[in-house]
Amino acid sequence: RGGAPIMTAAAPGAAHPAADGAALDATGRAPGAGGGAPRLRAMSATRQEPTPRATAGPPAGVAAAAVPAARVEPGADVDGSSLGPGTRVWHLAQVREGAVVGAQCVIGRGAYVGAGVVVGDRCKIQNYALVYEPARLEDGVFVGPAAVLTNDRLPRAITPEGGLKGAADWSPVGVVLRHGASVGARAVCVAPVEVGPWAEVAAGAVL
Repeated sequence: RGGAPIMTAAAPGAAHPAADGAALDATGRAPGAGGGAPRLRAMSATRQEPTPRATAGPPAGVAAAAVPAARVEPGADVDGSSLGPGTRVWHLAQVREGAVVGAQCVIGRGAYVGAGVVVGDRCKIQNYALVYEPARLEDGVFVGPAAVLTNDRLPRAITPEGGLKGAADWSPVGVVLRHGASVGARAVCVAPVEVGPWAEVAAGAVL
């Protein structure tokens, strides 16, 4: 880039070109030049720019590796649910009917994903976490071990008349976890709370 030129003197005993192309003698003077200070040559001051770092990804002409099919370990229950490619469901986990789990997710051992829950791509629901319907998890969400996403604002086992409550006696409400949100281990998110993008819920917290 611009800046003051760097001036260098000729080394003793060495002949080199002058700035205008004329050769200098060993004294640093042009041939036929009279006395005085040795003639100097100018060099432009330049700065070497760093080489750009290569972008991530497969080399040119090489296709990305195919994502494997979803894998369900023995003892897991996923009947009637939808699992995206690359998703893995570990032992004793339950993904109920109508649940939709995106690609490349991990559902840990003993985790529960309720009926109709929607889970985005590349989410992790760790061991024994409970995600009750109708929760919604966007892409890249983390739910820590034994965390709970509730769905009942007025939890009761019986009606005011003393009968056992059924599906018609209450209306479930869901927790929403936005893109990249993280819920720490044993945290409880009480519906209908919404956790914003890239927000973090501390382990053991109650929202």
